[in-house]
Amino acid sequence: MLYYAGEWYWGVDRLAHLERRLIELKGLNVQALFDKSGLAFKGFKERKTKVCEHLSPLTLYFSIRSPYSHLGLEQAVRMSEHYGVKLVVKPVLPMVMRGLSVPSKKKLYIFHDTKREAMKLGIRYGFVADPLGKGVEHCYALFDYACRQGREVEYLLAYSRAVNTQGVNSKSLSGLKKIVQMAGLDWQEAKTELNSEVWRDWAKLNLEELYTHGLWGVPSFSYKECQVWGQDRLVRIEDEILEDIKRAEQT
Repeated sequence: MLYYAGEWYWGVDRLAHLERRLIELKGLNVQALFDKSGLAFKGFKERKTKVCEHLSPLTLYFSIRSPYSHLGLEQAVRMSEHYGVKLVVKPVLPMVMRGLSVPSKKKLYIFHDTKREAMKLGIRYGFVADPLGKGVEHCYALFDYACRQGREVEYLLAYSRAVNTQGVNSKSLSGLKKIVQMAGLDWQEAKTELNSEVWRDWAKLNLEELYTHGLWGVPSFSYKECQVWGQDRLVRIEDEILEDIKRAEQT
């Protein structure tokens, strides 16, 4: 951890924020050079394509309560659309609902860090309605229904945007209805699934699968033999996808 004038910088991935701050303080007319964590979409600036059969799926281990998962999901969707990689999202319970404690200072840091990362990435974030508890249960109870409609990614994206950028109370039925409709799903059908407990089994299995990769936090990503923890490590996944595209184009 680095600390400078009231602001923390967690690891080398946050040095870009410190560099920008120092550039502003010095009044320099230069660009930050250190930032290495953003997706580059290298060589495919305008590319948007259908799912490529020769590419392996990208798996995202995701928590609806995690601000970093919000950033990770937004970027993973962009990557999926850009490179034609199928995105598979595997939700897990938030840390607190797994019996792990998060100190208040860390919660505050996460909020501010997510805010500055979101601004850097051009992703909306900040009007938060914490879904902890009933909101998480609502989200996961309806996930299987969204999967059957083939709109699981759209559903999680709508839910994540609602609770992280629009302040929608997902613990209430009115808030949940709004999210379901934002995802292009039928509320009358969806609400019949609210009492489902099946999700508890697959959420546990998803977490156990995450552990087999040697990871424990979210968001985490898996593509073939490459597994990374953190939305700021997605660039490593991008490099692997690009290598696969290059090999495919050479055959």
